[in-house]
Amino acid sequence: MADNTIADVPIEIPKHPRVLCVAKRGRECWLLEFRCVWCGKLHQHGGGPLDGEPDAGHRVSHCHDPWSPDGYELVIARVAA
Repeated sequence: MADNTIADVPIEIPKHPRVLCVAKRGRECWLLEFRCVWCGKLHQHGGGPLDGEPDAGHRVSHCHDPWSPDGYELVIARVAA
């Protein structure tokens, strides 16, 4: 875990936190989307071929916020219709 402080109070940010996402059918693959808690932007990752179930798990972070981790574990909260 990385050590950081807010107002001189130490906080711990997990190295690979769990992030809830929504799986959507893309044109060629599943898309895993979530609103980033660090920067507030929408992030998207590929989630595997459409002929199978969406595949979450570890992803490298796309976020450029200095507080964001290097990666996270995506967990599918729901599959969009």
